Amino acid sequence: MALWRFLEYVTEDGRNLVAEWYEVQDPEVQAEFDVTLLLLSATEDWEDEEFEAFKPLTKKHAGLGEIRFHINALAPGARQAHRRRFRPVGIWPPSTKREFVLILGCEKRGRQSIPHDAFGLALRHKALLEEGRGTTHERI
Repeated sequence: MALWRFLEYVTEDGRNLVAEWYEVQDPEVQAEFDVTLLLLSATEDWEDEEFEAFKPLTKKHAGLGEIRFHINALAPGARQAHRRRFRPVGIWPPSTKREFVLILGCEKRGRQSIPHDAFGLALRHKALLEEGRGTTHERI
C-alpha cells in the first residue's frame, strides 16, 4: 500500500515539466525513476540518514527535496561505464500530509545540473505555485 502520493506541477501555460523531462529520457532512466517512486511511496520516513533515495535540500535551496537515483551508462566510444546521477526535484505542500509535488527533472554532472540552474528554477516554480499560478495533477 502506498503511504505517499506524488503530484506533478503544471505551469500556468499548461506545461508539465516533469512529464516533458520523463518523455525524453532513455527507457532505463524512466524505469529507474519509476522504481524509485515506488520505493518512496512505500517508505514512511524519507529523511532517515541511511535512506539514499531522497535528500531535503538546504541553504539557498531550502524548501526543496531531491529524489535521488542513478544508472550506469556507457558513453559512445567509452570503455568503462560511468554513473549518471538524476535528481528530480519537488516540494512538500504544507497543507497536506504525505504528498510530494514533483516540479522538474534534473540530471547532475559534477556541480552542474541539466537543465542549468535546475534548483533555482524549481524555487521559482515553487513560488509561482504558492501564488496560485499553476496547478498540480496526480502522477499515475
